[in-house]
Amino acid sequence: MNITEANDTNRVLRYLLNLRQGVEPARDDDVRDAALRLSARINKALHAGITPSQVGTEWEIR
Repeated sequence: MNITEANDTNRVLRYLLNLRQGVEPARDDDVRDAALRLSARINKALHAGITPSQVGTEWEIR
């Protein structure tokens, strides 16, 4: 995991778990972008799993 992936993971987890710990909550768009980047890396590594396209579609209808 590189620094970008670690930051993205942290951003998504804080958002999902509503953890603030003295920091401003991430903007919805920032979290979506992080989820898109993570899904691309996950799909590339596993050759399976959720795709960025699925993240984008599901994000809009949630």
